[in-house]
Amino acid sequence: MTKNIQVVLNNEFDEFFSPIAKEDTWTSLQIFSFWTEYRGPNEEARTEWYHGRLDRFTAEERLWDASKIGSYLVRESDRKPGSYVLSYLGRTGINHFRVAAVCGDYYIGGRQFNSLTDLVAYYTNCSDLLKRERLLYPSPPPEPVNDKKRMVAILPYTKMPDTDELSFKKGDIFFVHNDMGEGWLWVTAHRTGEQGLIFCELVEDLDDSIDPNTVFSWFHPNVTKSEAVDMLVKAGPGSFLVRPSDNSPGDYSLFFHINNQIQRFRIEKKGVRYLMGGRTFECLDAVINRYRKEQIVEGHTLVQPMTNDTEDSSRITSFQQAEKIYATLRECREQSGVKKNKGIKMQGYLDKKSEKIKKWKALYFVLLVDGTDTHLYLYENPKRTKPKGLIDLSCAYIYQVHESIFDRPHCFQLVERALPCLATITYLSAPNSEVAMDWINALKPLCVSQLTRTPKVARLQELRSLHLSIIDAHMLPYKLVPNPFIMVSLNNVKVARTKVKMSPHVPWDEEFVLDDLPPDVMSFTLSLCNKGKRGKDTEAAELTVELCNLANGEEIDEWYPLAGITPIGDWGALRLKLRYQHDLAMPPEEYSPLQQLLLDSDLQVVKALSDICHLDRVPLANSLLKIFRSLVMVAKCLQNLANLVEFGGKEPYMEVVNPFILKNKERMVVFLDQLSNVNEKPEAESTIIRDKTLFDIAKDLASLHQICLHHTKELQVLSKHQPIIKQLVTVTEMLNKHKQKYEEMLR
Repeated sequence: MTKNIQVVLNNEFDEFFSPIAKEDTWTSLQIFSFWTEYRGPNEEARTEWYHGRLDRFTAEERLWDASKIGSYLVRESDRKPGSYVLSYLGRTGINHFRVAAVCGDYYIGGRQFNSLTDLVAYYTNCSDLLKRERLLYPSPPPEPVNDKKRMVAILPYTKMPDTDELSFKKGDIFFVHNDMGEGWLWVTAHRTGEQGLIFCELVEDLDDSIDPNTVFSWFHPNVTKSEAVDMLVKAGPGSFLVRPSDNSPGDYSLFFHINNQIQRFRIEKKGVRYLMGGRTFECLDAVINRYRKEQIVEGHTLVQPMTNDTEDSSRITSFQQAEKIYATLRECREQSGVKKNKGIKMQGYLDKKSEKIKKWKALYFVLLVDGTDTHLYLYENPKRTKPKGLIDLSCAYIYQVHESIFDRPHCFQLVERALPCLATITYLSAPNSEVAMDWINALKPLCVSQLTRTPKVARLQELRSLHLSIIDAHMLPYKLVPNPFIMVSLNNVKVARTKVKMSPHVPWDEEFVLDDLPPDVMSFTLSLCNKGKRGKDTEAAELTVELCNLANGEEIDEWYPLAGITPIGDWGALRLKLRYQHDLAMPPEEYSPLQQLLLDSDLQVVKALSDICHLDRVPLANSLLKIFRSLVMVAKCLQNLANLVEFGGKEPYMEVVNPFILKNKERMVVFLDQLSNVNEKPEAESTIIRDKTLFDIAKDLASLHQICLHHTKELQVLSKHQPIIKQLVTVTEMLNKHKQKYEEMLR
């Protein structure tokens, strides 16, 4: 029977395999997309620059041996296994750039890549790594490195909905990316190409000698060519199987019985992908599935697979052992998750946007501190394990964002500068001012220190604020700037903007309060911009004001000339009203005498300050409001709510909150029930909150002390007739001496 069967090697079918129609005209974007789709098979390029786990000293030796400016290699960090380092020999010597690896993605310089190959390709072809420097010459390892860990499933599993878990069958093979802790691994499934979580006890290590495609029933790794032909002859037309290629090791051959012929098709292995007839596939199963539905030869599709029924008996797990593994899995699932990670310092929802994307998107943020690693993770929701992105706080700066930038309050921004020639800005928005300040206070100590010097005395902090009023403009070149507005920047970071001035005769008269200026900010810049169509704004002129030229605490009202980006003559001037405040906040207990005088029931000190502080009334009122704020009434309300009782005749002034108590009684019962069932004691946060509250009060008291100091002469006049004002003058002078001592200690 075999004599009538002809074996044909056929791998050219222009009509069916042409990936690009000749008559199609491609745009540059389509060409880029096509290159992006086909760059995956070039995974073998990784062998030219990937050195596996390697220490810094050896990496530098290998780059110096290469002795070419532009040489580079990628290695796994020996100090922090699981993270990677891009080592580059540039004009100034060797630089090491850390690459964070999280759930199959790679982060460097605020950018996210799907693979190390994509990362290297980007800084080779698309972007500078350093100023006017790109990756040029890959430095190959002494021998190729393959450190990908592979696992095989010993039991099946069905994923939980709305999680990053993977469903899989027994025998499925996975490539491991990260150990996520608590028994969970982040992997790529070989059969489907999906990434997700699997539980470690459901898999075991896979021998490198075993082909991952053994999981497919139609794959026959140990069948010879003649045996394959005999099997298909017996099975009849439409039958098929796949086996390793004899002529091209590493590739595969598809045997197909058709019209009394056994035709063979070569399937080329390119990195982790497969090529057949000009098309690229994520896995071998995708090749077979395509030609089960579409014609592989005119009029014919794959029909009947020749199944391989052999099974490795060593992987058979008893029913009792399987039940034990599944029970362990359920227990670990309950204990794991984003919310219960011990390294988490803060978490919650914030709105986020980038420079290029106009829309805000709500994401779940997790601030994680792991040793010296500090990252802010962005998740779609708390149940997700794979982040949508991350921000490396070790190379990030935090700045405020005035509500004028986006017409929304409670915003701030993180500026990530991991690479010298790239800054990635992430804008964040909180639901209210309290949440915004909580996040800022949590992030600020973990970001790049913007302190000019480290304080020698604990619980001291410089207070720097700028009250900026843009009053009017004079002689602006309206022909060049028909729709002008002013952008306010600190260290080239935009923090505020005015509205567009619609007429030369209409003043701006806009005020901006920039609190908590970082100590590395020595000046601020005002840029004259023109509002363009579709968000295409242009910058025309600017002026820079040095903070050292502003008297501390005094209000200045002056005209400042603008300098053009391209000189054309007079660009006009801006009238600015400025108040720069530079002070030192001492420990809270230092201000207790001042606080007692302010909180006196007669309010004589408050009345006196309001009478003499005409120009300082706004900062005076803001600080007094925070100092007088009390949560006693709120505490009484919550106490009655917890007791499930309303206020009666003894406290008639509290009856106004009774509707709130009635409305939330059921919720309180549920909350108390949940609270009584908590098994583990949560980490104490009360000390942190108390210290934070005390420090906030210290800042306000420091501001009030500065106001009193500025108006000492007026207070001395009042002290002749009011004894309590005399005490205020004495306390003010005493605090000033204490502050001078602290300043001497800092020098």
